Amino acid sequence: MRKTITHTMVCFFTAAALCLSACGSAGTGTDESSVSEERSISEYSSATENSSAAEGRSVLEELEQQDVSAVQNEIDDLHAQAAEEAAAAEAAEEAAYLADIGLEGDSDADLYNLSEDEIRKLNFQEIFSGCIVMGDSITEGIYVYEYLNSSQVIYKNGISIPSTDDHLAQAQALNPCVVFLSYGSNDISHIHYDYEKFREEFDDFLNRAQAALPDAELYVNLIFPAKAPLTEQQPWYTETAQYNAVIIEVCGEHGIPYIDSTGLVSDEYYSTDGYHFYGSFYPLWLYNMAKEAHLL
Repeated sequence: MRKTITHTMVCFFTAAALCLSACGSAGTGTDESSVSEERSISEYSSATENSSAAEGRSVLEELEQQDVSAVQNEIDDLHAQAAEEAAAAEAAEEAAYLADIGLEGDSDADLYNLSEDEIRKLNFQEIFSGCIVMGDSITEGIYVYEYLNSSQVIYKNGISIPSTDDHLAQAQALNPCVVFLSYGSNDISHIHYDYEKFREEFDDFLNRAQAALPDAELYVNLIFPAKAPLTEQQPWYTETAQYNAVIIEVCGEHGIPYIDSTGLVSDEYYSTDGYHFYGSFYPLWLYNMAKEAHLL
């Protein structure tokens, strides 16, 4: 607007100058009439210039006020619209996720504080997408009871820590983002009370696991306690807390977090051998793993 006003004034002055020039060339005399005309034109030009400038400033100020207000209102509207769209997209995404994991329509669910009924509704195959749980026959139950699929569980009945190279190779081929390690329970049956030997074996195991899976987040599950009749037949299984203390220490040295799910077990979940678990236990265990690894 300022440029427009200036250009108008320049055009006006140019026209006035041309007019004066024309008047001057029309006669060579300096009679009173010519002088009067020139004085009138000059006065008119000055008055017009002042009037135009004042009017231009007034219009410019008015337009500037209107433009700023309009632009600010438009910006505010765009921000509000963007916020509404983001909130709607987030709500839709959350609803889709809840549906995927088995909590459709339960938008108020606190995923880290679910009831047991809600836990049993969860789709763990979706939650553990890109993850692997590795271990022995206790881990096998996760697959047997169909909570995870064959690409999410690596297991072997009776496996001990020194025999895990094949499991690590299988896991490496799957390129998981998160791996849960559940070993050590079978080692109790041959190590008995030799905690130092157990420590050496577990330390070596974690060295191999970190070398084989350098890009995966590793978590170590503590050993579940056993009960009769196993503890009566093999009394060293009453000392699982001692073995878990070793696991916790070694995990700390390797910078690997451990997961303690031992408090979840109760008599109702144990099978008749006092060692393995019924299918009803596995959702609780998987849910605790998912929480500890922030999979929810």
